[in-house]
Amino acid sequence: MKLYEQFLQQCRIERKSKKTIQNYWSHIMSYLKYNKHIGQWVHPADMTIANVKAYFAYLGCINASASTHNNAAFAIHYLYKSVLKLPMNINRFIPRAKRRKYPPVVLSPEEVNSILQRAYGPYRLIFELMYGAGLRLNECMNLRIKDIDFANNKIIVYNGKGNKPRQSFLPGSAYDLLINQVKQVKTIFEKDISIITFRGCTMHEALRRKFPNAPCELKWQYLFPGTHLIDNRLRHHLHESNVGKVLNEIVRKISLTKRVTPHVLRHSFATHLLEGGASIREVQKLLGHSRVSTTEIYTHVMQERIKKLRSPADTLQRKTDNLKVVNFN
Repeated sequence: MKLYEQFLQQCRIERKSKKTIQNYWSHIMSYLKYNKHIGQWVHPADMTIANVKAYFAYLGCINASASTHNNAAFAIHYLYKSVLKLPMNINRFIPRAKRRKYPPVVLSPEEVNSILQRAYGPYRLIFELMYGAGLRLNECMNLRIKDIDFANNKIIVYNGKGNKPRQSFLPGSAYDLLINQVKQVKTIFEKDISIITFRGCTMHEALRRKFPNAPCELKWQYLFPGTHLIDNRLRHHLHESNVGKVLNEIVRKISLTKRVTPHVLRHSFATHLLEGGASIREVQKLLGHSRVSTTEIYTHVMQERIKKLRSPADTLQRKTDNLKVVNFN
């Protein structure tokens, strides 16, 4: 069995996510290419810890980030321990790199409003949901019509990080936009149904087997469908890169000097909630964080803002000339 097939089989047995598989394999390929570059091609089972140390020394030489270093260590450790079943303890010889903790970029309410007012088409609603409900970009793109509970004013996220479902509230500012978006999806869906080769929306294979009619039902359609059919058969959601391009275009127009990405809207959601009086536990639940320590990073942002505030006593215009000195002795 080829190395990739062996690796893929083990990942599927352990039910690794698609992104984890791609991330691990890219680091494994980088490790193999480096050892091929400095010598002849050698199967990783025939390599020693010296090869591993040489590769990580190379990463340090090119100033690879701490995240790249740690992800490569996870991937190579997984290759030897789980795939090749070899007793090579990478963690013993390769220390973890310390990551720098940067405070998240947070927009002011005025800056968020400027972005929302200039957004167009479905991107206005996407930005509204990311800022108004704290959704990640991929969570927003994977929303289906059935995930919007208009009666109870909530959004159900099934494809959250780590496959953990959660609920968030439906912002009132997005209610009319959602109604209009559902109508547009219905119009697109009715046109697709008339195509003989149409097989519905894209779905996970196991889910398609369990609900064979679901891909051709309106409630299962993506809330933000793509503009083109795949092979004239399947309808997928909008590509995530399109959202970033539209946001960058708007940021340039309003001359924002901050480094703004779609995820910044989620950071702003959490920070503004805390500043508005929400408890950190409530924000943790809405964001879907496993640990409260992850959510605490937003309190540091608030502390930086508190340092910049002035006491109201300092703003009073008082004359010091007429103040009498009182002797208490």
